[in-house]
Amino acid sequence: GKCDCCGWVPVDEKDSPVTLPKVSSYEPTKDGESPLSLITDWVNTTCPCCGENLIKVGPNLFCTNEFGCKDQIVNKLSYFASRNCMNIEGLSEATLEKFIELGWLNQFIDIYHLSDHRVEMIKLDGFGKKSVDKLLGAIEKSRTVKLENFIAALGIPNIGLSAAKTISKHFNRNYEEFINAFKSFINEYIDKLDIDENFVINDDFD
Repeated sequence: GKCDCCGWVPVDEKDSPVTLPKVSSYEPTKDGESPLSLITDWVNTTCPCCGENLIKVGPNLFCTNEFGCKDQIVNKLSYFASRNCMNIEGLSEATLEKFIELGWLNQFIDIYHLSDHRVEMIKLDGFGKKSVDKLLGAIEKSRTVKLENFIAALGIPNIGLSAAKTISKHFNRNYEEFINAFKSFINEYIDKLDIDENFVINDDFD
């Protein structure tokens, strides 16, 4: 499968045009490279979901289409809504896929505007007033999660719940301190990191 957080695609026999050998031990090549790293020469180099190029990071392959690959978008939103993150009950992968197809979802903040589509949502197969209102209620409730859960939900590489707790503690578990520090970082490094000058911190989570 793919990583729930970042959407990396593992080297998998079923996605490969050849059968990958099972290796229990190996000797490094003369240049010190593992023979296992050479396997990717025979593996598909495009994402099975969107067809964009893959890049190799360690033993894994990552899709480079971060904001346009449907599988990555679903995985990120699903991780964002998971129990250890924003804990939005009812926002399953199947539901996310449906909302993405309808053009209602593409990024985290869109979740907090799903109430704009309440009427259309109730008319969908498998939905109803009770289930829709329950979902929208869970979304509203998620605005009050702890800072550590919000940080974990962002899906930053190597920042799971444990690391998020440490970061949250540094900012006294205070959203305002965390957001202000983040804004300062963006303002200081906007040129160095080639960040869009129109980038803003959205306050919809307040």
